[in-house]
Amino acid sequence: QLTTPKDHTKSPPKAQDDHNNIDTDARSNQSVTKGIDVVHTAISYGIAKLSEKEASFSMEDLLKESMTYALGHTTGDEIEKVIDEKRANGELLINDRHVTTKAIYELEKSIIDNISDGHSQVQSVVNELPSLREGLTQGQKDAISLALTTKDRFIGIQGLAGTGKTTMMKELREKVELYDYEIVGIAPTHKAVQMLDGSMNEKSSGERFRNAGIPVMTAHAFINQELDKYNDKTIFITDESSMIGNRLYHGIQEKTKSLNARTIFAGDIKQQAAIDQGKPQELSLNNGLKYASMNEIIRQRNSPILKKSAELAASGKASQSLTNLEKINPFDHIKRKDYYAGSTESFVEIAPDKDTQGNIILGDDDKPRYNNLYQAIANDYLTRVTEQRDHTVVIAKTHKSRAV
Repeated sequence: QLTTPKDHTKSPPKAQDDHNNIDTDARSNQSVTKGIDVVHTAISYGIAKLSEKEASFSMEDLLKESMTYALGHTTGDEIEKVIDEKRANGELLINDRHVTTKAIYELEKSIIDNISDGHSQVQSVVNELPSLREGLTQGQKDAISLALTTKDRFIGIQGLAGTGKTTMMKELREKVELYDYEIVGIAPTHKAVQMLDGSMNEKSSGERFRNAGIPVMTAHAFINQELDKYNDKTIFITDESSMIGNRLYHGIQEKTKSLNARTIFAGDIKQQAAIDQGKPQELSLNNGLKYASMNEIIRQRNSPILKKSAELAASGKASQSLTNLEKINPFDHIKRKDYYAGSTESFVEIAPDKDTQGNIILGDDDKPRYNNLYQAIANDYLTRVTEQRDHTVVIAKTHKSRAV
């Protein structure tokens, strides 16, 4: 009977050691590769999250988001090392701890290039400016004059809220139609519309065009549809341009060029900015986009106090704007079911809720609770006569407050 000695089943000592070393090295390499993959994925996550809404972000925020994603799997030093590699190969652009990506830079550069390349690329609507109707503000006249005489494919109108953009658009439409031009409106349709109560905000922009007798389409429809019927005799007006992000703004530019048409970007950069990445309207105004300014507020012209508050709010002085409203007596404007039901003050400050001992009550978020604020708002609203309630808007700071 033949037997196989046990020694014959074992590898020679040196071969066994080599085999073990190979296994160890393989596992080590896999671990290193996995670690590098985690770091790259974490940084990609951080960039994607931060660049979704902002064209640039701080190095601190990028490190924070990357570390949060890779918590327990890498170190801050490893993340900074890979970020330096991405800066070296041009994938990330970093200046004074501010970070952006090459793709974002190229997109914004293209927006600026479109502005520059569009200079003197179209025929002006008129060679000699026609007379404009009486009663227009200087800002309205400037906007109409620029639109009629420009030879640039893209121009802007920087108009504060309440400065009469609807009236300006109506006058512009009447003038360009005399020369066989057509005006078409473009309204924003991104997430900011939903944040400002969706249909109400969309209606606001659409109504402005309809009141001026101008057909309107959404920005996404403008970019994605075949629009062969529009040409070099078409003037597009993009309303609320400050609420449009880089990609959509650039898409409008490119579509305009493909139609050999022209676009007026109108809006107010001091109002709510785009939810999407970038501030292309502000970028364009600061980089060669010719524009007219409409600063004279006419919506509140019959009330000096309201007009002053509107001007303060438009200039970013919200606190002063509200303080100025204290001069108004609510009883001069608000009719109530019970004459004595409302406050005699236009500016009412509500204290936080307190318990029977006088201690401030905290909510689930450990912040002072203001249930009495909601009660005060409800009382003010419900004590108004029906026709005034129908024209009253309650503005809530957060979605949670709105739900209450």
